[in-house]
Amino acid sequence: MSERIKKVYEFTKERLEKAISFFNEGDVEDSVQNIWSVFENCINLLKDIKNHAPLYQHRPKTELFRKYYREKILSKDYSNFHKEIDDYRKRAFLSEYSRTKPLPPLASIKPYLDKAKELFEETKQELIKEKVIEERKTSQEK
Repeated sequence: MSERIKKVYEFTKERLEKAISFFNEGDVEDSVQNIWSVFENCINLLKDIKNHAPLYQHRPKTELFRKYYREKILSKDYSNFHKEIDDYRKRAFLSEYSRTKPLPPLASIKPYLDKAKELFEETKQELIKEKVIEERKTSQEK
């Protein structure tokens, strides 16, 4: 289990870096898709370390965000951000063929990117707490 979690953690970290990069380049669609990936993978990582259940046996993600907030695993309820970024992701992926609302301007995506950063950091801290990954020391801390 921990090897899979480590791989997904690294994948999620890369997606966050890509979301930031695409945002800085002004690419709304790719930024949205990578932000969504961060939300999805963070909740799956938390589920994996907390429930030890197969990945295919889970509640809808918005319910999991609420559950982990109520259980104080997460400091915020990210469920609304997840639902909204999921709708935007569909539009970014399917374009005009999606029945979701149009993508907002780039500046309106910033709060979602900020929440993705916060969620990733909270997930990272849980993984460290559960001893799945190690906290990296900076050269000054060594």
